[in-house]
Amino acid sequence: MERIFMVGRVGWKVLRGRAWAMLWLLWAAVFSTQFATASPVLYTVYDNTADGYRAMLATADPATGFLGTQNPIAYSFGGGALAPLAYSLTGMAYGNGTMYGSYNDIFGGYRSVLTSFDPKTGFISSTAPIGISFGGGALAPLGYTLTAMAYGNGKLYGVYNNIAEGYRSVLVTVDPATGFILSQAPIGLSFGGGALAPLGYTLTGLAYSNGKLYGTYNDTVLGYRAVLATIDPITGFLESQQPIGYSFGGGALAPLGFTPTSLAYGDGELFATYNDTDLGYRAVLASIEPATGFLDGIAPIGTSFGGGAMAPLGYTPTGLAYVNDAAPGGGGTGGGGGLPGQVPEPGALWLVGLGLAGLTALRLHRVRRHLSSAAEMQKA
Repeated sequence: MERIFMVGRVGWKVLRGRAWAMLWLLWAAVFSTQFATASPVLYTVYDNTADGYRAMLATADPATGFLGTQNPIAYSFGGGALAPLAYSLTGMAYGNGTMYGSYNDIFGGYRSVLTSFDPKTGFISSTAPIGISFGGGALAPLGYTLTAMAYGNGKLYGVYNNIAEGYRSVLVTVDPATGFILSQAPIGLSFGGGALAPLGYTLTGLAYSNGKLYGTYNDTVLGYRAVLATIDPITGFLESQQPIGYSFGGGALAPLGFTPTSLAYGDGELFATYNDTDLGYRAVLASIEPATGFLDGIAPIGTSFGGGAMAPLGYTPTGLAYVNDAAPGGGGTGGGGGLPGQVPEPGALWLVGLGLAGLTALRLHRVRRHLSSAAEMQKA
């Protein structure tokens, strides 16, 4: 009888230990899976003229410039049938789980059209001309093409060159759901009392972060090919301007010799793309300190084959967006939801749980079998 009691006590300890272990593994798996996040990723868009895709969406590693997925931006009809977008994007921004782009519809006569699409597939979900709404379907389309775009505070920001009135950079805010213009203001230096010195250059890149817009332009007068400007998103007033370049301390600067073609903000850093005509790289990724304009690093964008071998991207990006699921409240240029499909779905949690529950049941069965065998041996 004592042997049976001892075997039973040992069996209970084994059973209790296994059960706690299985519960711990289940909790750890659920916790780690539930809070797993994808790595930051840059989305860039370019005109692949060789293959006939006017708007190709690609992912790139912000640390290396290595390309990941590449998909044409297109209308999907199911079953693999696609109608690629027939226009090049002139700006791109990410917010609330959606990618936005702008293009010039030369056939439809709309100089600025807003399109939204799935960043994971490139499939277009909606398009609408950008313009001033007068209600009842009446619209005055914007007569200029956006040269850059950013998302922030639930709104889209764009910039265009109003050559008719002499403003080289006009800031426009747009409702992302409708394409309706909410406000417009020329970008420039304010001297108070309504006095404004308009910026004499057209912005080539635009990014948003924490209530502030960043823009890039080519200062042909002073000879700086890349200048970083900070802008008040409400008024369009310039707050600061500094050339982008390498800092050697003590005020010594080697200015970047190329004009950025797109700009994005992410996790305390600005990212820009440019065409390095000297070295022959059509797409180079640069990281920039927002407060100073100092370059932190550059890398050609391309497909990596390992061991340092890379096939550079043969096209110059026209849009850039940063997405980080790990950031509070989402990420990207101005926040928003996480990228769809990169965090394991709840179904995966159930599979893990069922698997561990099955292991626990198997352990229980084995312990009961050993206890039964011990009891029979004692009787014998």
